[in-house]
Amino acid sequence: MSVLLPSLTVNLGTKLTIYTCTILYARIQIMYKSLSSLVLAINLSLVGSSPLAIFAVGNPVRAQSEGGDLFYSFDNKKVPLTLVTDTIGVVLTPKRTTRGKTALAELDADLNPRTRSRSGGSGTTVEISPLSASRALLRAKKNKATGSIELTEKVAGKPYIQETLPVLQVPGKPIRVLLPNEAIVKFDASTSTTQAEQILSINKLTKLRELRFAKGFYVVKANEKNGIQVLEVFNNLSQVKGVKTVVPNFIQVKTQSNLSTANHSSKRINQNRPFSQWHIDSRTLINAKNLRTDVYAPEVWQHGKQGEGVVVAVLDNMIQWDHPALINNISSLNDSSKDALKGESNGWDFSSENGGDRDTRISADELAILQPKLKLSMAPDADLKAKYADDIDIYKAEYPKLSEADIIEDIRQYIRSQVSGEFHGTMSSGMITGNGSNGFRGIAPKAKILPVRVGGLDNSFQTEAVLEGLGYAAARGADVISMSFGGEAGVLGDPVQKIFITELQLKYPKLIFVASAGNDNQPTSSYPAAYGGIISVGAINGKGYRAPYSNYGANVDLVAPGGEGGVLTLNGVGNNGFWKDIASPTNGFSPFQDNHGYYIFTQGTSFSAPAVSGVVALMKSADRDRRIDRYQYLTIL
Repeated sequence: MSVLLPSLTVNLGTKLTIYTCTILYARIQIMYKSLSSLVLAINLSLVGSSPLAIFAVGNPVRAQSEGGDLFYSFDNKKVPLTLVTDTIGVVLTPKRTTRGKTALAELDADLNPRTRSRSGGSGTTVEISPLSASRALLRAKKNKATGSIELTEKVAGKPYIQETLPVLQVPGKPIRVLLPNEAIVKFDASTSTTQAEQILSINKLTKLRELRFAKGFYVVKANEKNGIQVLEVFNNLSQVKGVKTVVPNFIQVKTQSNLSTANHSSKRINQNRPFSQWHIDSRTLINAKNLRTDVYAPEVWQHGKQGEGVVVAVLDNMIQWDHPALINNISSLNDSSKDALKGESNGWDFSSENGGDRDTRISADELAILQPKLKLSMAPDADLKAKYADDIDIYKAEYPKLSEADIIEDIRQYIRSQVSGEFHGTMSSGMITGNGSNGFRGIAPKAKILPVRVGGLDNSFQTEAVLEGLGYAAARGADVISMSFGGEAGVLGDPVQKIFITELQLKYPKLIFVASAGNDNQPTSSYPAAYGGIISVGAINGKGYRAPYSNYGANVDLVAPGGEGGVLTLNGVGNNGFWKDIASPTNGFSPFQDNHGYYIFTQGTSFSAPAVSGVVALMKSADRDRRIDRYQYLTIL
């Protein structure tokens, strides 16, 4: 028998009603009549009518320096890179120093001796941004022209410093790239193991390891070159016969705004706003045409479809799977798995060094880094004025009409946004599934989340971790892979990812890939959403209009609730470890919606993408025999 939609016939061989598809089709018709109602439907004003197709593999990457210009090549285009002159990356020893301090603490003490600023505060000369317990970015606050050189000299010979790394910038994009002395290599299928080893030896490279969940991809290290010189080494390798592609094992980090440019003009999210999930049911909102701008989830639930039997892999940073609203919606390892990792139970953390970690939640080292920040956000005004004295001077110059009280409140918001943002994976998961005692529900409240952590602190992502995470999710039987990593600008286009995603799509024809389109307000789609065969999702607000930050255009396939002022989801600051020596706030804890940080209002295409993943989970729960493949889902959507 067939399920008939006015524009599609799907042959199933058995009777099957996909309620979600009917709802989606209804939403398409509403949108066709009124472009202000843009909810989980093909955005007719942005995209064409042709279905998504699995892409063809493009040319290999080339990363090199030509005439002093740094760049790497992707899809026959040069992607320029510039050296950041005030920032370096450092790799730290994981052990405590002889004085009993962590390497980060020792580093801070050496680089930021407690001196008095001109405003009477305790200023800092070097901004330290930890990416993990063993990696950090160092930025010279006073000397932008030669700060990286001075920082390299300052840390040279320190026993807790293992290595320094150059930092590159993608012009016009808020992406910084740490360049380790490593690359990811894939050889042609016809290249034998002996030939591959000869190629590496001739090019003075050492094979470190083969990726466990991305077979045929190898991490290699240059033996004699380092710094930006390795770009030329890897470029030469990419031109060798028998090599399919090479890409530096980049560590990508979103460029953080400093305090003085922390987007003061945006409205603060009110902690006392109603506890409403308008993306699930928008009838509590009032808009100009009184149109529904949600995903119609309650109507689907009434038909008994809530995502049961569906696993959604969330590739992101910290996923606090023991959150009270998530703990019963986590996919556990099947005992029959033949390739189980040691200690594997609830997903895996590929962002950690030395093969990763069994736990995607915040670690003790990360808690030691973030907890003092949260505590600082609730410190007395005088303490914040002393800590940020120099920054406040700059802030006053930019916003001369602001009162001191407003500036201090902006500082608190800035700090809390940094801490809460580290739980991006938890926020993404809460859009998809979950059940809270306070009535909180995900779009597919009976779906299971497979936590796959591929990001470290400060929104950092390494090429190797993303590849492993993708392969792991597919190997563990995920029905949907939801990707919101990379921040506002996504990640760099990467032919290694492109090739591997193609392989996964061919091997797993029923696996659905969903990714956020990006928050650049540009007529494009960020990576990984821009790869073929991936559903690229933009964002709308509660009134049904495109969110002003959302990317748009022909490469954006769908739009869904992402908020302009916020969608309600989960956060991990409620972890008990955060509240040691901190009294619970009694008079507002914005942007959190409770006094411990379990729930938060946030916004971005990072949350419209998992909203679509939740809808796909509802659809797949109706397709229990998994008769519909990716192409058919993409056509329906």
